[in-house]
Amino acid sequence: MFNMYKKNVLKMGWLILLMSIFIPGCSNSKNDRSGSAADVYLPSVSSTIPEDAATKVSMNPKITATFSKETNAATITPATFTLLQEKPPVSGTVTYEGTTAVFTPSENLDPNATFTANLSNEVKDLAGKSSVTNKTWSFMTDERSESEPDPGMKPTME
Repeated sequence: MFNMYKKNVLKMGWLILLMSIFIPGCSNSKNDRSGSAADVYLPSVSSTIPEDAATKVSMNPKITATFSKETNAATITPATFTLLQEKPPVSGTVTYEGTTAVFTPSENLDPNATFTANLSNEVKDLAGKSSVTNKTWSFMTDERSESEPDPGMKPTME
């Protein structure tokens, strides 16, 4: 009877040892993208507005980039989120809320022009990690301003 008790205690000891080794490895930290110490995911841009290669974009757009995870708002600035037409950067303001950065041009963009938005790899997540590459996308504005009438529209008489 005593031998059977020793065997059960020994089995129970092994079971507790194995559980203490394997159960901590079953945590959900792999899927945690909150910026915790166990975070292994780099930030990336999951969507943009306007989309890459978009045409007929409004001349007074808000250019947005949504990140795959929260980023450090202090790293999203006019120096890290830029809009270019040819070489000179377009002046504007940059804001960040939740997981979305917004570039708002100071003035209407030129009509029928190509613009390139760029997010630098200096943008960092809450754990201080940055993307390996810059995120760049381009779009073309509409050929006429919102205040110009559509040439296909005829005035109506009342």
